[in-house]
This record gives sequence, structure tokens and C-alpha cells, in this order.
Amino acid sequence: MTKRAPFFIAAALFAITATPIFSQTFTLGARYSNYSTEIQAEAVEFFTLDTGREGSFGIFGEYRTGRVVLGGAYDHDSSSVALSFLPIDLAEYSRDRFEGTVGYAVTQFMDIEGGVRIDAIEFGGPIFFSQDLDLDHQALVLGINLHTTTNRPIGWYGLARGYIGTADLNVLGVTADTDTTGFRVETGVKIPLGTNWQIIPAVEFERIETDRSNILDPGIELESNRLLLMAAYSFGN
Repeated sequence: MTKRAPFFIAAALFAITATPIFSQTFTLGARYSNYSTEIQAEAVEFFTLDTGREGSFGIFGEYRTGRVVLGGAYDHDSSSVALSFLPIDLAEYSRDRFEGTVGYAVTQFMDIEGGVRIDAIEFGGPIFFSQDLDLDHQALVLGINLHTTTNRPIGWYGLARGYIGTADLNVLGVTADTDTTGFRVETGVKIPLGTNWQIIPAVEFERIETDRSNILDPGIELESNRLLLMAAYSFGN
């Protein structure tokens, strides 16, 4: 999954953003996030890894027509910055994530959303006895998106999404299939620049955990906090 994830992500984003010419509103943008992830293993007492502050680049898109909303976002971090364990840098970390949703506007201020989530996370280095620890995660998404109806003079949004999924966890060459749960909350403001451009600063908190449904699963818990800065171009009817 890790090697092929970018190809699946690119195809999914193309499907989301390749909308018909009669679209009412279409938004496409780039994003940078500065984030930190804490990784814990429930089976190993006092075992905690922290990535420190990482940098991630990505793209996102949204299409609205009537009450239907399609959205997708992809973030990529391949910097492999060392993880710290009891303040000693011992391991490496990289991550890709994709989230795509289909929504329905129940009111002009709120959308109900459902979709899919894919994560490809790699750990490696001496802390894992020179072996990789890989987490390939797939989940179903359900959530809501609250937002203003206009970005003039300024717009706002806040979303909350829950995850139920599975993960392939490769620990020291042994693969375990395990169930996962998680959630993500995000909020930001939309600042217009001219007619079509907008800048969007935002913050996000996310938690994903495996439930040790497999005896080989050590109970991985990941908590991430992100500061995001996005630039987007919107057009449509």
C-alpha cells in the first residue's frame, strides 16, 4: 500500500476534481501543514515516540452543485525527520494521507459527509532493530461540516469526522490485520483576496488507534495536531 498510495490518491483526486462545466462552485488549492504526531504502543508501558514538528505539502478540492458536495485532500510528508524516544533521536518517520468525501447540504450552513480515508505511515531505524514498522490504514468516514455561506468579508468553517476502519500493521516483518477507530476536528477562516482567490489558515487535531483485535497488534495510538495554511482558487456559477 505504501508504494502504491500516491497513484491511488492521484486517481481519486482527479475523479473528485474533474467536474462538469456546469458546476456551480469549484475550488482547488494547495496546502502546507506544520504538525506533530505522538505515537504510543498500549502493550509497551511508557513507550512513546514524538515526531517533533514536521512539514507536509498537499492539495485539496471541493465541488458544489445544488445540495451535493464532493471534496478531497491529500497530504504528503517524506522528510523522514528522526523520531525522538526519551529525547534520543533513534528512528525515522514518513506519512501520506488521503481523504475523499461525498456530502449533502441539509441546510445552507451544514453538510453531512461520508467517504473514505487512506493512510500510509512508515517508521524505521535502530529503535525497531533496523526493521520497518509500517501502518497502512483504510477507513470509512462520517461527519459534518459547518460553514458560512459567503467569504465576504470573511468566511469560517468547522468540520468533525469519525473513522471506522482496518489497518495492516507490519511489525518487525510480521503482518497483523487489526480494526481501527478515530476522529478528526478542523476549523479555519477563509480570507478573500480579490474575486476568486482566498487564503485559509486552520488548525486540526486527529486521533487514530488500533484496538488490538489481533494478538500481534501492540495497540498503536497516533495523535496529531496541525497548523495549516491553504491557498485556493474558486470559480463557478
